[in-house]
Amino acid sequence: MDCFKLPNRKNLLSVLSIALIVSSLITYSIYKLNYLPIFYAIIFGLCLLLVFFTAYLIFIVFNIKIAVKNQKQSYNIIQTHRPILDALTEAIWFIDPKTHTLLDVNQTTAKLFGYNREQLLLMKIEQFSANNEIYNKERALAIIQRTNEGEKIKFEWMFRRSNGNLFTTENIIHKVTIFGTEFIVISTTDISEKIKIEASLAKKETRFKDLFQQAGEGIIICNERGMILEANEALSKISDYDYDDLIGSNITMLFKDSTIREKELNFALLNDGKALINESELIKKDGVNVHTEINVKGLPGGLVQI
Repeated sequence: MDCFKLPNRKNLLSVLSIALIVSSLITYSIYKLNYLPIFYAIIFGLCLLLVFFTAYLIFIVFNIKIAVKNQKQSYNIIQTHRPILDALTEAIWFIDPKTHTLLDVNQTTAKLFGYNREQLLLMKIEQFSANNEIYNKERALAIIQRTNEGEKIKFEWMFRRSNGNLFTTENIIHKVTIFGTEFIVISTTDISEKIKIEASLAKKETRFKDLFQQAGEGIIICNERGMILEANEALSKISDYDYDDLIGSNITMLFKDSTIREKELNFALLNDGKALINESELIKKDGVNVHTEINVKGLPGGLVQI
């Protein structure tokens, strides 16, 4: 992207209109006050208009020179750290905090998008973003503006690769000062695969919970200390305990402690992958014992399913 922005047609017309109005008012005032004949008053007004417009052009050129100087300084600073930046696995963006334009990217960014660095620097944000109601130029500029005001922001953004494929990223944006020059820096990580894995796990978890709750047998999942972490509806019916009463309680509430320690929770055998089948008395909420058959299996993470 360009390091500076030339005035657009709308801005030029606005300045020219204001200069024309001011010149016309001054010219008319001079004529009405009989300072100059009408012909000379018009000539004076045109000269005044030319002075206004020339001053505006000088102002533009002056700002362009400053912008070019700042851009060269920023470029030199970034180039000093180029080997380090290109070695990073994260995509890194450098943005000018004053003009909000893209100054540079590292090699990882170029590879992530499928463009070379030079192509990416010439593109606009809407060309490599999803450019929809959520991920668009207006929101991007709003985030940059908040960063300019001192915020460090973590946000997700959907970009578009050179082949047209959309992908989701996690981004951290903040303002930094390097050798006296301010930059807005964005680090970008592709989380598309992470999102797919999380969605798949969530789907499997939902399916497991459905099967878990629909099972006709009572099922308990507890840790090695005997704390109940999960229980299904069938167990609540067998024991007469509510779900909330079971979760967080110790399994000795349902079985005698000596029986549990000696038979069911034999971790030496469970850790070897063996399933233990025993008969035991389950203690219901009202204190009545129910004769049950218990199948105990070891689960990953030191958990036990009963």
